[in-house]
This record gives sequence, C-alpha cells and structure tokens, in this order.
Amino acid sequence: MSKYAPSFPKSCFTGCLRMEQNRATFQVAKKLDVPIDSVRNVIIWGNPGPNILVDISHAEFQVENDLYKSVIKQINNDHWRKHILQPYVESKCSEKVSPSEIAICKAKAIADHIKDIWFGTSENWSSMVVHSNGEYGIPKNLFFGFPVSIPKPKVSPEIVPNLKFDEWEEARFLQRVHEIDERRKILHQTCEGEEIEESDLVL
Repeated sequence: MSKYAPSFPKSCFTGCLRMEQNRATFQVAKKLDVPIDSVRNVIIWGNPGPNILVDISHAEFQVENDLYKSVIKQINNDHWRKHILQPYVESKCSEKVSPSEIAICKAKAIADHIKDIWFGTSENWSSMVVHSNGEYGIPKNLFFGFPVSIPKPKVSPEIVPNLKFDEWEEARFLQRVHEIDERRKILHQTCEGEEIEESDLVL
C-alpha cells in the first residue's frame, strides 16, 4: 500500500498483530497460572495469519511490584513452546470460529494496537507490522511483524534491536521471511498487472 501512497512516510503504515499476540499471551498466562496483564513482551514475528513465529524467549511476568521473572525459564518446557503454543496460535489464525467471537477478538486487537500508537508502550513491547530497513536481515522495504517500542505517545514505532534467536526460532523465522517476501512479490506483480505463474499462487 505504501508504494502507491508515496507522499506518506512509511512510518505511517502499520499492521495489527495484536490478535495473535493476545492469544499467545493468554496461553502463557494460563500456563503460568498468573493474571494475563502480568505477562509482557510476548513477541509475534511475521505477518497476520499463519505465517508467524511466536517468541517467548524475552517475555516476562510480574511477581511483585517491580520484579519480573523470565517466562521461558519459569515454564522450562521446550515441547510446550514448540509443539503446543506455536501450533495453537497458528491454528487459531486459520480456524473457523463464530462471527461474534472473531468480531470481539478483532475489535480488542485493533483497540490495543491503536492504544499503543496513541499512548505509547512505556517500557513494554508490542508486536506490529512495520517497514523494514534491513533489521534482523529482513529484506528492505518489506513490511514485517517486529517487536516495537513506542516510548512516547503518538510517535513512530521503533523496532526493538539486537534480540537473539535459538536454533529452532531462527529456522522458523527465516522460513517466515521467505514466505512473506514471496507473497509480496506476487502482490506487486498483481498490482502492476503482470501475469503470475499458477504455481506461485499456492504460496
């Protein structure tokens, strides 16, 4: 979209990942048996839909006023992270649910997304689709879901830098980048009126 609105800064364009983030955060809180609002910095990498990576490596949960503990260390269960949490959030993205349920989830996600942009995220992170300048090896000009911070109200999101992946996360991350970049190329071809190979449409 930003390509066809060149007078607007690319920082004006963001995509909502809060439905996926909210679902993942709820599952983490349920696993830890803590209030959902005590969990912060669950990350969704990728784009809305099944092309996501759920990352709890940097997530924390509050145990006292200013004391937070590591989610991944507390759960200490790689099988749950890889084979329960990740597939659950992915499947929810494509699962058929009632119109009223999906409407409520989407409304809450949009409200959270706009609230973060309008009021800022304080010391927390939010997951948003934003313009890439090559961060984390993402192709430049690709809109991709990153963890972002918005330190002040109504300022542009800033991508959280220098986060590390483990081997499993990195493999899934690179796969998601490839899938989303291929989809972008197909969309650009469509917008430019170019013919698309039938085999490309399965991406």
